[in-house]
Amino acid sequence: MILNPWVISMYVGILGMALLYSYALTISAQIVRYWDINSMEEGQLILERKSYLSSTIIQYGLGIEIVSIVLFYMTLESMAEVIPGAMCATGALKANMYGFPALFLKMAVAFVCAVWIIIHHVDTKLEDFHLTRFKYRCLFVLAPLLLCDFALQFLYFLNLDPNVITSCCGVVFEIEGEGFGSSVASLPPETMMLTFFISIPILLSMGYFLSTKKSPIGYYLYSLFGLILFVISILGIISFVAPYIYEMPTLHCPLNIMRREYHYIGYLLYAFLFIASFFSLVPGLSEFLKRKGGQIQNVVDDMQRKSIKISIVFWVLFFATSLLPIVLFEIRSEGGNLFS
Repeated sequence: MILNPWVISMYVGILGMALLYSYALTISAQIVRYWDINSMEEGQLILERKSYLSSTIIQYGLGIEIVSIVLFYMTLESMAEVIPGAMCATGALKANMYGFPALFLKMAVAFVCAVWIIIHHVDTKLEDFHLTRFKYRCLFVLAPLLLCDFALQFLYFLNLDPNVITSCCGVVFEIEGEGFGSSVASLPPETMMLTFFISIPILLSMGYFLSTKKSPIGYYLYSLFGLILFVISILGIISFVAPYIYEMPTLHCPLNIMRREYHYIGYLLYAFLFIASFFSLVPGLSEFLKRKGGQIQNVVDDMQRKSIKISIVFWVLFFATSLLPIVLFEIRSEGGNLFS
Protein backbone atom coordinates (compact mmCIF):
# COMPACT_ATOMS: atom_id res chain seq x y z
CA MET A 1 0.00 0.00 0.00
CA ILE A 2 1.16 3.54 -0.80
CA LEU A 3 -0.09 6.36 1.39
CA ASN A 4 0.07 10.04 0.53
CA PRO A 5 -2.34 12.94 1.18
CA TRP A 6 -4.28 12.22 -2.04
CA VAL A 7 -4.79 8.53 -1.22
CA ILE A 8 -5.74 9.28 2.37
CA SER A 9 -8.27 11.86 1.19
CA MET A 10 -9.76 9.29 -1.22
CA TYR A 11 -10.11 6.79 1.65
CA VAL A 12 -11.79 9.42 3.83
CA GLY A 13 -14.06 10.37 0.94
CA ILE A 14 -15.05 6.75 0.30
CA LEU A 15 -15.85 6.23 3.99
CA GLY A 16 -17.82 9.47 4.23
CA MET A 17 -19.85 8.77 1.10
CA ALA A 18 -20.59 5.23 2.28
CA LEU A 19 -21.97 6.54 5.56
CA LEU A 20 -24.14 9.13 3.80
CA TYR A 21 -25.54 6.56 1.37
CA SER A 22 -26.23 4.11 4.20
CA TYR A 23 -28.25 6.73 6.07
CA ALA A 24 -30.09 7.76 2.90
CA LEU A 25 -30.91 4.13 2.08
CA THR A 26 -32.54 3.57 5.48
CA ILE A 27 -34.87 6.50 4.76
CA SER A 28 -35.42 5.22 1.22
CA ALA A 29 -36.53 1.85 2.54
CA GLN A 30 -39.15 3.54 4.73
CA ILE A 31 -40.41 5.64 1.81
CA VAL A 32 -40.64 2.67 -0.57
CA ARG A 33 -42.60 0.68 2.02
CA TYR A 34 -44.90 3.29 3.58
CA TRP A 35 -45.21 6.19 1.09
CA ASP A 36 -48.84 7.15 0.36
CA ILE A 37 -49.34 10.62 -1.08
CA ASN A 38 -53.12 10.40 -0.46
CA SER A 39 -52.66 9.79 3.26
CA MET A 40 -53.18 12.67 5.73
CA GLU A 41 -51.65 10.81 8.69
CA GLU A 42 -48.70 12.10 10.69
CA GLY A 43 -46.49 9.25 9.45
CA GLN A 44 -46.87 10.43 5.86
CA LEU A 45 -45.95 14.00 6.84
CA ILE A 46 -42.82 12.71 8.58
CA LEU A 47 -41.91 10.69 5.48
CA GLU A 48 -42.30 13.78 3.27
CA ARG A 49 -39.92 15.72 5.49
CA LYS A 50 -37.46 12.83 5.51
CA SER A 51 -37.78 12.64 1.74
CA TYR A 52 -36.58 16.23 1.36
CA LEU A 53 -33.60 15.52 3.62
CA SER A 54 -32.76 12.22 1.98
CA SER A 55 -33.05 13.49 -1.59
CA THR A 56 -30.83 16.50 -0.75
CA ILE A 57 -28.16 14.22 0.72
CA ILE A 58 -28.35 11.85 -2.21
CA GLN A 59 -28.39 14.60 -4.84
CA TYR A 60 -25.26 16.30 -3.50
CA GLY A 61 -23.64 12.95 -2.76
CA LEU A 62 -24.14 11.73 -6.31
CA GLY A 63 -22.91 15.08 -7.61
CA ILE A 64 -19.71 14.62 -5.58
CA GLU A 65 -19.44 11.08 -6.94
CA ILE A 66 -19.46 12.49 -10.49
CA VAL A 67 -16.82 15.12 -9.67
CA SER A 68 -14.69 12.47 -7.91
CA ILE A 69 -13.55 11.26 -11.34
CA VAL A 70 -11.30 14.32 -11.46
CA LEU A 71 -10.07 13.67 -7.92
CA PHE A 72 -9.34 10.06 -8.86
CA TYR A 73 -7.28 11.22 -11.83
CA MET A 74 -5.32 13.70 -9.70
CA THR A 75 -4.61 10.92 -7.21
CA LEU A 76 -3.33 8.74 -10.06
CA GLU A 77 -1.02 11.54 -11.15
CA SER A 78 0.41 11.72 -7.63
CA MET A 79 0.90 7.94 -7.69
CA ALA A 80 2.84 8.15 -10.95
CA GLU A 81 5.61 9.99 -9.11
CA VAL A 82 6.33 7.07 -6.76
CA ILE A 83 5.50 3.97 -8.82
CA PRO A 84 8.52 2.67 -10.78
CA GLY A 85 7.99 2.79 -14.54
CA ALA A 86 4.91 5.02 -14.39
CA MET A 87 5.26 8.25 -16.36
CA CYS A 88 1.64 9.37 -15.93
CA ALA A 89 -1.78 8.26 -14.69
CA THR A 90 -1.89 5.47 -17.28
CA GLY A 91 1.16 3.83 -15.74
CA ALA A 92 -0.37 4.19 -12.29
CA LEU A 93 -3.54 2.43 -13.49
CA LYS A 94 -1.43 -0.43 -14.86
CA ALA A 95 0.26 -0.91 -11.48
CA ASN A 96 -2.25 -3.61 -10.54
CA MET A 97 -5.26 -5.45 -11.92
CA TYR A 98 -7.81 -3.14 -10.27
CA GLY A 99 -6.73 0.16 -11.88
CA PHE A 100 -8.50 0.27 -15.22
CA PRO A 101 -11.63 -1.60 -13.99
CA ALA A 102 -11.92 1.02 -11.21
CA LEU A 103 -11.68 3.85 -13.74
CA PHE A 104 -14.20 2.34 -16.18
CA LEU A 105 -16.67 1.54 -13.41
CA LYS A 106 -16.33 5.05 -11.98
CA MET A 107 -17.19 6.50 -15.40
CA ALA A 108 -20.23 4.21 -15.73
CA VAL A 109 -21.40 5.02 -12.18
CA ALA A 110 -21.10 8.75 -12.94
CA PHE A 111 -23.55 8.37 -15.84
CA VAL A 112 -25.98 6.35 -13.69
CA CYS A 113 -25.76 8.92 -10.89
CA ALA A 114 -26.56 11.68 -13.37
CA VAL A 115 -29.60 9.70 -14.56
CA TRP A 116 -30.91 9.49 -10.97
CA ILE A 117 -30.45 13.24 -10.56
CA ILE A 118 -32.52 13.77 -13.73
CA ILE A 119 -35.31 11.53 -12.38
CA HIS A 120 -35.23 13.47 -9.12
CA HIS A 121 -35.41 16.73 -11.07
CA VAL A 122 -38.53 15.53 -12.89
CA ASP A 123 -40.10 14.42 -9.61
CA THR A 124 -39.61 17.88 -8.06
CA LYS A 125 -41.58 19.36 -10.97
CA LEU A 126 -44.60 17.13 -10.27
CA GLU A 127 -47.29 18.28 -7.87
CA ASP A 128 -48.39 14.71 -7.13
CA PHE A 129 -44.86 13.37 -6.39
CA HIS A 130 -45.61 10.60 -8.88
CA LEU A 131 -41.98 9.46 -9.16
CA THR A 132 -41.03 9.61 -5.49
CA ARG A 133 -41.37 5.91 -4.72
CA PHE A 134 -39.86 4.99 -8.11
CA LYS A 135 -36.75 7.14 -7.66
CA TYR A 136 -36.09 5.65 -4.22
CA ARG A 137 -36.46 2.17 -5.61
CA CYS A 138 -33.83 3.10 -8.19
CA LEU A 139 -31.44 3.84 -5.34
CA PHE A 140 -31.43 0.16 -4.42
CA VAL A 141 -30.31 -0.60 -7.98
CA LEU A 142 -27.66 2.12 -7.77
CA ALA A 143 -26.36 1.01 -4.36
CA PRO A 144 -24.57 -2.18 -5.58
CA LEU A 145 -22.84 -0.15 -8.32
CA LEU A 146 -21.65 2.40 -5.77
CA LEU A 147 -20.50 -0.42 -3.48
CA CYS A 148 -18.50 -2.00 -6.31
CA ASP A 149 -17.05 1.42 -7.15
CA PHE A 150 -15.93 1.96 -3.56
CA ALA A 151 -14.58 -1.61 -3.32
CA LEU A 152 -12.53 -1.39 -6.53
CA GLN A 153 -11.01 1.94 -5.51
CA PHE A 154 -10.16 0.54 -2.09
CA LEU A 155 -8.60 -2.61 -3.59
CA TYR A 156 -6.65 -0.57 -6.13
CA PHE A 157 -5.04 1.67 -3.52
CA LEU A 158 -4.57 -1.22 -1.08
CA ASN A 159 -2.65 -3.30 -3.64
CA LEU A 160 -0.31 -0.58 -4.89
CA ASP A 161 3.25 -1.82 -4.43
CA PRO A 162 6.15 0.64 -4.85
CA ASN A 163 8.49 -2.30 -5.56
CA VAL A 164 6.57 -3.47 -8.65
CA ILE A 165 7.59 -1.93 -11.98
CA THR A 166 4.62 -0.92 -14.12
CA SER A 167 4.24 -0.03 -17.81
CA CYS A 168 4.32 3.54 -19.09
CA CYS A 169 1.72 4.94 -21.49
CA GLY A 170 4.13 4.51 -24.41
CA VAL A 171 3.97 0.75 -23.91
CA VAL A 172 0.23 0.57 -23.13
CA PHE A 173 -0.65 2.51 -26.31
CA GLU A 174 2.20 1.25 -28.46
CA ILE A 175 1.31 0.99 -32.17
CA GLU A 176 1.14 -2.64 -33.28
CA GLY A 177 1.75 -3.75 -29.70
CA GLU A 178 -0.34 -6.12 -27.58
CA GLY A 179 -3.45 -5.34 -25.58
CA PHE A 180 -6.56 -3.22 -26.01
CA GLY A 181 -4.72 0.11 -25.79
CA SER A 182 -2.36 -0.86 -28.57
CA SER A 183 -5.24 -2.09 -30.71
CA VAL A 184 -6.99 1.30 -30.43
CA ALA A 185 -3.76 3.21 -31.04
CA SER A 186 -3.21 1.13 -34.19
CA LEU A 187 -6.54 2.14 -35.74
CA PRO A 188 -6.00 4.00 -39.05
CA PRO A 189 -6.06 7.71 -38.07
CA GLU A 190 -7.42 8.87 -41.44
CA THR A 191 -10.35 6.44 -41.20
CA MET A 192 -11.09 7.47 -37.60
CA MET A 193 -10.94 11.17 -38.52
CA LEU A 194 -13.38 10.65 -41.38
CA THR A 195 -15.76 8.64 -39.17
CA PHE A 196 -15.57 11.22 -36.37
CA PHE A 197 -16.04 14.32 -38.52
CA ILE A 198 -19.00 12.77 -40.35
CA SER A 199 -20.74 11.39 -37.24
CA ILE A 200 -21.00 14.66 -35.30
CA PRO A 201 -22.80 16.64 -38.06
CA ILE A 202 -25.25 13.73 -38.44
CA LEU A 203 -26.07 13.83 -34.71
CA LEU A 204 -26.37 17.63 -34.76
CA SER A 205 -28.82 17.42 -37.68
CA MET A 206 -30.92 14.88 -35.79
CA GLY A 207 -30.87 17.12 -32.73
CA TYR A 208 -31.99 20.16 -34.67
CA PHE A 209 -34.91 18.21 -36.16
CA LEU A 210 -35.99 16.82 -32.76
CA SER A 211 -35.74 20.23 -31.09
CA THR A 212 -38.65 21.38 -33.26
CA LYS A 213 -40.72 18.18 -33.54
CA LYS A 214 -41.60 15.50 -30.99
CA SER A 215 -40.76 11.95 -32.05
CA PRO A 216 -40.47 9.07 -29.53
CA ILE A 217 -38.58 6.92 -32.05
CA GLY A 218 -36.39 9.91 -32.88
CA TYR A 219 -35.55 10.36 -29.18
CA TYR A 220 -34.48 6.72 -28.89
CA LEU A 221 -32.38 6.95 -32.06
CA TYR A 222 -30.79 10.21 -30.92
CA SER A 223 -29.76 8.67 -27.60
CA LEU A 224 -28.48 5.51 -29.28
CA PHE A 225 -26.44 7.49 -31.78
CA GLY A 226 -25.14 9.71 -28.96
CA LEU A 227 -23.88 6.60 -27.16
CA ILE A 228 -22.23 5.34 -30.36
CA LEU A 229 -20.64 8.74 -30.92
CA PHE A 230 -19.29 8.68 -27.35
CA VAL A 231 -17.43 5.46 -28.15
CA ILE A 232 -16.23 6.84 -31.50
CA SER A 233 -15.01 9.98 -29.72
CA ILE A 234 -12.99 8.04 -27.13
CA LEU A 235 -11.41 5.98 -29.92
CA GLY A 236 -10.80 9.18 -31.90
CA ILE A 237 -9.06 10.88 -28.97
CA ILE A 238 -6.65 7.96 -28.67
CA SER A 239 -6.25 7.46 -32.41
CA PHE A 240 -5.64 10.99 -33.73
CA VAL A 241 -6.63 13.83 -31.37
CA ALA A 242 -4.01 13.05 -28.69
CA PRO A 243 -1.15 12.65 -31.24
CA TYR A 244 -2.02 16.08 -32.70
CA ILE A 245 -1.96 17.59 -29.19
CA TYR A 246 1.45 16.01 -28.53
CA GLU A 247 2.52 16.66 -32.15
CA MET A 248 3.92 13.14 -32.12
CA PRO A 249 2.30 10.44 -34.30
CA THR A 250 3.48 7.62 -31.99
CA LEU A 251 2.16 9.04 -28.70
CA HIS A 252 -1.50 8.14 -28.10
CA CYS A 253 -2.00 8.44 -24.32
CA PRO A 254 -5.50 9.84 -23.60
CA LEU A 255 -4.57 11.02 -20.08
CA ASN A 256 -1.39 13.05 -20.55
CA ILE A 257 -3.42 15.66 -22.45
CA MET A 258 -4.80 16.78 -19.08
CA ARG A 259 -1.38 17.99 -17.95
CA ARG A 260 -0.16 21.55 -17.62
CA GLU A 261 2.33 21.32 -20.51
CA TYR A 262 -0.62 20.73 -22.84
CA HIS A 263 -2.59 23.65 -21.34
CA TYR A 264 -5.02 21.28 -19.58
CA ILE A 265 -6.90 20.84 -22.86
CA GLY A 266 -7.85 17.31 -21.80
CA TYR A 267 -10.08 18.66 -19.02
CA LEU A 268 -12.06 20.71 -21.53
CA LEU A 269 -12.16 17.88 -24.03
CA TYR A 270 -13.51 15.29 -21.59
CA ALA A 271 -15.86 17.73 -19.84
CA PHE A 272 -17.48 18.68 -23.15
CA LEU A 273 -17.62 15.03 -24.25
CA PHE A 274 -19.21 13.67 -21.07
CA ILE A 275 -21.74 16.49 -20.78
CA ALA A 276 -22.69 16.20 -24.47
CA SER A 277 -22.97 12.40 -24.25
CA PHE A 278 -25.07 12.48 -21.10
CA PHE A 279 -27.58 15.02 -22.41
CA SER A 280 -27.76 12.99 -25.63
CA LEU A 281 -28.90 10.02 -23.55
CA VAL A 282 -31.55 11.96 -21.63
CA PRO A 283 -34.21 12.15 -24.41
CA GLY A 284 -34.29 8.39 -24.95
CA LEU A 285 -34.01 7.43 -21.28
CA SER A 286 -36.63 9.92 -20.12
CA GLU A 287 -39.06 8.64 -22.76
CA PHE A 288 -39.55 5.60 -20.51
CA LEU A 289 -40.76 7.87 -17.69
CA LYS A 290 -43.81 8.87 -19.72
CA ARG A 291 -45.20 5.39 -19.12
CA LYS A 292 -45.66 6.32 -15.45
CA GLY A 293 -48.59 8.54 -16.44
CA GLY A 294 -49.84 11.46 -14.38
CA GLN A 295 -48.36 14.90 -15.10
CA ILE A 296 -45.06 13.44 -16.25
CA GLN A 297 -45.47 13.79 -20.02
CA ASN A 298 -45.47 17.61 -20.13
CA VAL A 299 -42.48 17.84 -17.79
CA VAL A 300 -40.53 15.22 -19.74
CA ASP A 301 -41.35 16.82 -23.11
CA ASP A 302 -39.89 20.12 -21.93
CA MET A 303 -36.84 18.39 -20.47
CA GLN A 304 -36.21 16.44 -23.69
CA ARG A 305 -36.18 19.61 -25.80
CA LYS A 306 -33.83 21.36 -23.37
CA SER A 307 -31.55 18.31 -23.17
CA ILE A 308 -31.21 18.13 -26.94
CA LYS A 309 -30.32 21.82 -27.14
CA ILE A 310 -27.74 21.45 -24.37
CA SER A 311 -26.24 18.36 -26.02
CA ILE A 312 -25.97 20.21 -29.35
CA VAL A 313 -24.07 23.07 -27.69
CA PHE A 314 -21.61 20.74 -25.98
CA TRP A 315 -21.12 18.52 -29.03
CA VAL A 316 -20.19 21.67 -30.97
CA LEU A 317 -17.76 22.67 -28.19
CA PHE A 318 -16.26 19.18 -28.16
CA PHE A 319 -15.98 19.20 -31.95
CA ALA A 320 -14.22 22.59 -31.90
CA THR A 321 -11.86 21.55 -29.10
CA SER A 322 -10.96 18.34 -30.97
CA LEU A 323 -10.38 20.28 -34.17
CA LEU A 324 -8.24 23.00 -32.56
CA PRO A 325 -4.95 21.04 -32.18
CA ILE A 326 -5.29 19.76 -35.75
CA VAL A 327 -5.76 23.28 -37.11
CA LEU A 328 -2.87 24.64 -35.03
CA PHE A 329 -0.58 21.88 -36.25
CA GLU A 330 -1.57 22.54 -39.86
CA ILE A 331 -0.77 26.25 -39.39
CA ARG A 332 2.56 25.68 -37.66
CA SER A 333 3.67 23.01 -40.13
CA GLU A 334 2.36 24.99 -43.13
CA GLY A 335 -0.02 22.28 -44.25
CA GLY A 336 1.91 19.23 -43.05
CA ASN A 337 0.29 15.90 -42.22
CA LEU A 338 1.21 14.45 -38.82
CA PHE A 339 0.68 10.86 -39.97
CA SER A 340 2.27 11.07 -43.42
